[in-house]
Formats: sequence, structure tokens, C-alpha cells
Amino acid sequence: MNPRELAKAFPRVLVGALLNKAEQWLGEDALAALDVAISSPDGSFLEGLSGWLRADDAERKLRAVARQAEVYVRGQCKDDELQQVFSLGFAGLPQVQDALTELPQRMGTEAIRHELAAAVARDFPRLEKAQVIKASECYAQALEYALLTHKDLALLVIGRAVFQIRAQQSEEFARVNEKLDEVLKLLGQGQVPSEAALAVFRQALVNNRLLIDGDVENSMVIVGNNNVVQLSGQLLSELRKRVTLPGDLPLGSYLPLARNTIFTGREKELAELARALLEEGENAVVQQAVAGMGGVGKTQLAVEFAYRYGYRLAGVHWLDLSDPEQLDEQIARNGLEMRLDPWPDKQPEQVSATLHAWRADGPRLLILDNYEDPDNANMVLGRLHGAELRLLITTRSRNWHAGLGLKTLALDEFSPAESLAFLRRWLPEARARDDELAELAERLGHLPLALELAGRYLHRLKTKAVSEYLSELECALEHRSMKGWKPGLGNPTGHDLSLAQTFSLSWQRLESEVARRVLLAAGYCAPGEPLPLEALEGVGGSADALQEALADLLGLGLLKEGEPPTIHPLVAEFARGLDEEGEVLADFAAKIADLANRLNSEADRAGNYALFAPLISHVRAVARAVEKRKIEDERVIAAAAQLWNSLGYHLNAVAEYKGAKAAYERALEILEDHLGEDHPNVATLVNNLGSVLKALGDLQGAKAAYERALEILEDHLGEDHPNVATLVNNLGSVLKALGDLQGAKAAFERALEIFVTFLPPDHPHIKIVRNNLRSLGNSGAK
Repeated sequence: MNPRELAKAFPRVLVGALLNKAEQWLGEDALAALDVAISSPDGSFLEGLSGWLRADDAERKLRAVARQAEVYVRGQCKDDELQQVFSLGFAGLPQVQDALTELPQRMGTEAIRHELAAAVARDFPRLEKAQVIKASECYAQALEYALLTHKDLALLVIGRAVFQIRAQQSEEFARVNEKLDEVLKLLGQGQVPSEAALAVFRQALVNNRLLIDGDVENSMVIVGNNNVVQLSGQLLSELRKRVTLPGDLPLGSYLPLARNTIFTGREKELAELARALLEEGENAVVQQAVAGMGGVGKTQLAVEFAYRYGYRLAGVHWLDLSDPEQLDEQIARNGLEMRLDPWPDKQPEQVSATLHAWRADGPRLLILDNYEDPDNANMVLGRLHGAELRLLITTRSRNWHAGLGLKTLALDEFSPAESLAFLRRWLPEARARDDELAELAERLGHLPLALELAGRYLHRLKTKAVSEYLSELECALEHRSMKGWKPGLGNPTGHDLSLAQTFSLSWQRLESEVARRVLLAAGYCAPGEPLPLEALEGVGGSADALQEALADLLGLGLLKEGEPPTIHPLVAEFARGLDEEGEVLADFAAKIADLANRLNSEADRAGNYALFAPLISHVRAVARAVEKRKIEDERVIAAAAQLWNSLGYHLNAVAEYKGAKAAYERALEILEDHLGEDHPNVATLVNNLGSVLKALGDLQGAKAAYERALEILEDHLGEDHPNVATLVNNLGSVLKALGDLQGAKAAFERALEIFVTFLPPDHPHIKIVRNNLRSLGNSGAK
């Protein structure tokens, strides 16, 4: 790395490495002025800086920087093969020089590393990926270290420029403001301004100095400089030929997807993208990802953003990266659409020409659609780095390395209001009431793709009532409307018209067998509710294995973020369909039944019945799933009955007696079908049911239940067993409530006799029965 080579690369590297420190050294105002100077289209600032650096005094200082950088590299890089690479004059390679001289103006070490990694990978293909990364890190760190030790070198140049820039700014602003005012007045008079005047208008649009309502498809109102101008008809048509307006794309853009005329909602997300890509991104490297589960509308959002805000950009360029190996082909395709002249014959030169054009004139929006390769993102994003480039990535993955500097916008399902507004685009009020559409949206989990498929189906079948359609959606993924129905009708973004296939793309990328089992188990849980991690841990094998599985599932959008995570109802349905033999269900049902039983015991001991509450919806969901599957496995059947019994026990404890009665009846029905009506376990459930009936005031029903349970246990255990005594005592309490005091006295006395025979004198059961006898007064004293 000799001084002349370093001098060639130094201007942009210097500014880039030091800009993060500029505010601290020079103040906020100076930093803002410096931003303007660096981004000036004539390049005068960097040109002047380069000239100064070629002076004798600067060259002497550069030698010191170079020596320090070389010492740093030798000290930090211990890899013998990489040492050889650096000794071959790495800094003098044309590709490395290109990487350095075309670096973004405002950046830190991470941006330098991106550029250098791409250069190393191209010129030293024999190196392993880890070596490529190490080489770029060493070199970038060496540059930053050397430059930061010469702060005075930077301050001398930057400080001199700041004062000159400030003086120019105020004069330029006043001049541009005056020209813009003239343009808006001409438009207000129905006249199309001259080309020179329109240049000012274009720049005002790009810089967001005008407030615009509407777009080219209808009419447009422009507010700015105390002018309000309405554009429509012929004037709008003429202006459109010469200026990119909202709803249009800049000349040379490539976006193969038409704007979706029924795009609905997402205003908050669009505004957030605009802030990140158009406002915060001025003179900075911007990489923004839109991440979410399949079918949530990531591509739709990117397309709408491009059409809505494309007028503020020099170009919009679409790269389909569903196959990252096609990156060069996608770049070249965009260059062809730009009609670059001259246009090379070979793809490598086409790619180089396109990248050069993108970096030379901006800002430009690059949409990387369906990019799902976080492991190799460093190389891809490094090639698309540049201060004039705004990267917008649509992806299911959230597992992006923090070092990439990638901001992520998590895209969730529609809100209820957005769902209703979207369905109204398909179904007017004459076709469906709001409450019907709300129910449909709820059934489909407010997933945009599912709502679109439902809307296009009902729109096509004019006589199909929403209520009728809802009744057909018990298995939504199996309904023909959700399985690629009538593909000839088309769709705006060319997405898959099959919900199951959409989810399957994420499933296929799930390599961990543990993560797959966890997803299948989660599919039997209640959608939208925090998942029972303790039960899922049994499926995953250990706490660590479960955490890894959850990270994989969250990263692919198969689970939703939360503490704990949740599952979407349609993803849950998809997961259940994958457990064809019910093997995961059998295992999970047993584990969640054990958990439910243990939580009830803990709640009793602690007197805190809220411990069981988070499990209620999952107990119901798993128990229903077992019943629906009709699995002929005694262990699974017992688990289902235990689940309903545990639920009934909890609801009874918190005085939700109607729910407890329904749960006990479900458990009783299961056991009677599989164990017979006279099994001891049936007696236990009949006894539990009796206690709830008593609480509900159905004393005759409670009496009949206790008598039936007593008869079963007497047949199996004999008449003098302690469990029999418990039932006799329960029967006595109902007889007392019915006014049959003699019958109650006889029951309590019988129970007491059995307990005294088998239990210690101070046992709580004995005390309870004696208290019951005393409660009868003179007729029951003993």
C-alpha cells in the first residue's frame, strides 16, 4: 500500500470513516453542511480534497497513514495465506481501487467491509468464505485505525470547506425558492413551464418540498410556497410526459408488476418506509427489509411504495432474488431497461455498467423481492452498496445478522378495520353486512392473501352468500377458493393462489427436525394465544432445543413474535395437516394433559387459580383435536378425558359452573365410550359432575350423579372403602340441601364410620364429616 495508491482512494475513505465523528468534532451545523458538500452533484468538494492531498505536505502525512495501516494488518492478520494476499499488492488491484474510490460518502467500517469483501471474493476465488470475511475486516479496520489517528489531517480540509458551504447555502435556497414559486404560479394558470423551470420543480419533488394529494390516475393537488395548484385533465397529461409524478415511475425504471388498484391500508407501514428510505436515508447507506409470514402482503407493500413514492427517486429497479444465483442476470435486466449506451455484449460488463450507472445518479430504489438467503447476504448487499442506493428487501426471514445494518419492518396481518375495508373492495354492502365480513376476516386470521382469495371467489360467485361460504370453511386450506381457484383470473403481483403452497415454501426451508415437531405440536394449540412452552419443551426435548426451534420458526414467519410466541390460525391448520398419522398429537396431548393436572395441583396449594388460566384455551384446542382425529390409542383417549376433566376442575374452582359442567360432560362421554359405563374412572367423573350440578342448583341431578358414582365404586371397591365414604358424604350434603335430614344423617354417619375405621383420628376427612353431622342440629349430633 504505497502513498500514491492510498492517495487515490483516500478522499472518499477519509470522509466516510470520519463522518460519524464529524458532529462530535465540528458540531451539528457543520455536519449538515458537510452532508450537502459531499452530495453535491458536481463533485467539487471531493475534487478539491483530492488536489490538496496530492500536495507535498499531504503526501508526507499519507505516508504515515500508510505505514500505520500496514503495521496494523500484519499485527491483526495471522492467516499465512492472507498475508501472502496482502503482500501481492492487494491495495493496488484495480477492483480494490474501484471498491475504495466508489465507496458511499457517508458510512462506517461496515460499509467499507462490504465493498472489500466483494473485491476479495472476485480476485481470490481460492479463499474460503471465512478468509474473505477476515481479509475485508482486517483491511477495513486498518484503514479506519490509520485515518482516525490523523484527525488533524481531516479537520484541516473539512473545516476549511464548511464555512464556504454555509455562505453558499442561504443564497442558493432563496434563488431556488423564487424559481419554484414561478413554476407553481404557471401551473396554477394552466400552463406547462419551460424545461429549465421544470428542473426546479423536479428537484422540489425529490426533496419533498411540496405537499401532494392524489396521483396520476385521478387528479392531483400540489401545495407549496403559499400556492395551491390542482392538476387534472390535459394539464396533468402534458406534465406527466415531462415529470415523474406520484403514481408514475421514473424513466428507465424496471418494475414488472402493475399497481394493485385495490391496495388497501398499510398507511403506517408505507409512512415508515418513506421515512427510512427517503428521509433518514439522505446521503446514507440504507438497507430496509420488510419481513413477515407468507401471504401477509410483503411484495404488495413494496410495489405500492414504489408507485406511491417513485417520483422522489431517479429510478426504481426490481430484482427477483427468489434464486440468489440469478443476481447478475437480474442486475443486467435492469440495465437493459435503462437503455444504457453503449450497452456491452457480455453479462459481466453489463452488470458493471449498470452498477456504475446506479451509483452515479440517484437516489435509486432497489427492490430485492423474495430474498431468503441471510447466510450469504454480506456478499449480495456488498455488491449493491452505494450512497445513492436504497435497498428494500421483501423476505420471510428475520434471521439477519446484526452486522449487516439491515433495518427490519415486521409486517403483520391486517387490522380488523383494514380487513373490512379490503373485503369491501370486493363485496359492496348489498352483498354482505359488516358483521358477516368481520366474521369472515376473523375466520381467516386477517391474512391479506386469504382475504384476497375469499374476495375474488365471492366476487365471482354473485349468488353465494357470505354465511354459506363461512359454513364451508371448517377446513379453510382445503376449500377450493384457497387452492389456486381459477388462476386465469390473475392477480396483481403474480403470487401463489394456494395458501397451503405459500406456507409450504417456509416449511421446506425448515431443516431442523425438532423445529418441525414443535410446529406440528403448536398447530394443535389455540391460535393467537401465547404458546405453552413447558408442554412444547417436552416435544423439543430440552429447553435449549426448544429455544433454537422457536428461533427457526420465528425467523421463517411460521410463528408470530410474542412472549411467548403465538401461531396464526391458518398456519396452525397447515401444521395439523402435516401430522398425517397423529403421532405428534398423541405425544403432545399426553404432555399437555400432565401439565394441566400439575397446574391444578399447584393452584390448589398456592390458592392462586390464575396459574392455570393461560392453559385454558390450549386444553380445549388439544382435547377437541384428539376427539376429531378419533385416534384409537388408549393413552391418547385417556389424555383427552384428562384434559376435559382438568378444565372442568379449574372452572369449578373459579365458580364458572356452566363451563365446568360442559367440560365434565365431554370427559364423561369419552370415558363411557372407551371404558364402559361402570368403570371406576367413570365414577370419578360422575362425582365431579355431581358437585357442579349441586353448585348450579340442580339438586336432583346432583343426587342422581352421586348415587350412580356410589353404585359403581361399591361394585368395584366394596362398601367400606374410603373412596366410597367420600361419595357417601357428598350424597349426604345433597340430601341435606333437599331437606331430607334423616337421609343426610344416615349418609354422614356411614361415611364417618368408614373414615374412622381406615383413617387416623385427626384426619381432615373425619373432621369434615363430623362438622356436617353437627350442621344437622339435634337430628345429626354425634
